[in-house]
Amino acid sequence: MNQRARARHATVIPVRFRWLDGWSEGTTANLNARGCAITASARPSLARGSFLMIELRLASETKPMLVNPSVVRWVQGERFGIEFLSNRPVDEQRLAQFLETFSAAESGSK
Repeated sequence: MNQRARARHATVIPVRFRWLDGWSEGTTANLNARGCAITASARPSLARGSFLMIELRLASETKPMLVNPSVVRWVQGERFGIEFLSNRPVDEQRLAQFLETFSAAESGSK
C-alpha cells in the first residue's frame, strides 16, 4: 500500500517545468513539502524517473519558487507526480509558510 508521509493539499498553482524537451506549463493538482501532482497544459513526453526543474508560482509572491532537481514518480496522460529531491533552505521555508497558511485556511472551512 502506498502511504504518503505527509498529507497533500488540493491546490491549483501555476507551474512551469523543464526537462530535455524544453519548458512546458501546467498547474498543480495537489502539493506538500516533498512533492506534487501536476496537470500539464499539453501531454508531455515524460517517463518515470525523468529529472525536471520546477517553477512554482505561490500565491501573493512575485518571484517563482525553483525546485531543482525533481524526479517524475508516475505519469498518467497529461498528469504526473513528482518528488522534490532538493530545495534551497529559503525555498523550503517559503513552501512551508505557504502550506501552513493553506492548512489553516482548509481547517477554517471545515
